Amino acid sequence: MPLKNGFETYEEIKDITDAPVLFLTAQKEAKHELKGLNLGAYDYITKPFNYDILSARIRNCIKQVSQDADESIEIGRLRIEPAIRKVFLDNKEVPLTNKEYTLLNVLMINKKNIISRDQLLDKVWGFDYDGNQRTVDVHIQTLRSKLECYGGLIKTVRGVGYYFELDENSIN
Repeated sequence: MPLKNGFETYEEIKDITDAPVLFLTAQKEAKHELKGLNLGAYDYITKPFNYDILSARIRNCIKQVSQDADESIEIGRLRIEPAIRKVFLDNKEVPLTNKEYTLLNVLMINKKNIISRDQLLDKVWGFDYDGNQRTVDVHIQTLRSKLECYGGLIKTVRGVGYYFELDENSIN
């Protein structure tokens, strides 16, 4: 990598998302592998590598992430069921639009990580969306309203973006 090393790149990725990262590297020393794994990488694979083994490791990573993503999340009286893309408050379904659910899901997947308005536009509306950043703010406001007191779990970082606090004690 000409401009940054893998560890620096990983630090940037980690600030944006909780997505699993696999290192594929020529760095074979144990200290490098240990550093990558201690940083939080899902796996560390050195070159040369066997394509079948790499494929199996990627499949295992995807399977683990899929299982984690399908688990329901309960915060007090709020329950989110990612497997069926539904949200419940007091066991009653909260009617969310597709964009509202996707927005909530992106915030939850990246819990406690601040997601900028631009990043939310890219992840929810797509990179080719020509609209205004204020669209995110309007959808956040509507989502907060629909989630009632649990809308307070969506935190604003003024001038930057939003994050989701997975702590019922932080409800406004």
